[in-house]
Amino acid sequence: MLWIVFPLLLIGFLWICLRQPERTEHDMYLANRPSLTDDEFLSLCDPEVDPSIALKVREIIADIACIAENEIYPSDRLIEDLQLD
Repeated sequence: MLWIVFPLLLIGFLWICLRQPERTEHDMYLANRPSLTDDEFLSLCDPEVDPSIALKVREIIADIACIAENEIYPSDRLIEDLQLD
């Protein structure tokens, strides 16, 4: 009986460990954009926006969305682009 169960468990374990996660459209959207430094991010912001506030908001959004800060653009929409619904 063990000679049947062990190979099945081994195959199941290998399948779980070796399969590639499916990339969603959202993952592809984020992967195809270059990352932004703080200076590049601020250069894309409205000149009237306080830089310290803009960077703090970027940091908060990154924490909430579980996305690296350098992947967030000032033009990103919370629901459509970052999927924060």
